[in-house]
Amino acid sequence: MRIRPMAASLTLATAIVTPLAAVSPAQATAVPSMIYVSPDIGWRSYHFYVTDRQKLRFTYTGPGWSVDGDQYAPVGPRGYDAATDSRIWQGCKYKPDAPYGSLMYMTGREAKTLGETWTVRPAATGWMKFQLRINDGDNCLKDNSGYLRFRITVIEDGRRSDGGNGGAGRMEPGIRTASSGVMR
Repeated sequence: MRIRPMAASLTLATAIVTPLAAVSPAQATAVPSMIYVSPDIGWRSYHFYVTDRQKLRFTYTGPGWSVDGDQYAPVGPRGYDAATDSRIWQGCKYKPDAPYGSLMYMTGREAKTLGETWTVRPAATGWMKFQLRINDGDNCLKDNSGYLRFRITVIEDGRRSDGGNGGAGRMEPGIRTASSGVMR
């Protein structure tokens, strides 16, 4: 899958997709219209059955989460501003160079951040899997509160996503990417 930057999003990634032949028609389910990301469980896996003719647009719709519900106001997927982030004890970040409270996804062995809107283009038809979490260490999740909700819009583009490059996914014109890798 490819993640296309939109608005404030900065990343591109490739996901694990199971070939169509490995999935029975009974297993194929529709992509949900919403997902919810909790700040108190660490990495959470999401699985969608997709076709190579679809793009999935994820749009943040609220309400917000906090790395300490008693001390800090809820924030969206970008996390806390620099001034607030600097007041929070820095020893508990999962990804030290990103703000506390930012939304992260896993690509290979590296965590990357996502913005408020991002688009995923699968490289092939099959089961797509990706993982999301809050930027807060595993040992510090118990005081977190709230959640992030994302609306999912399925865009049928009528084109193959491999662009003739062996199923590696399609790079759309004018898109700049900061990183790529296999999401696990």
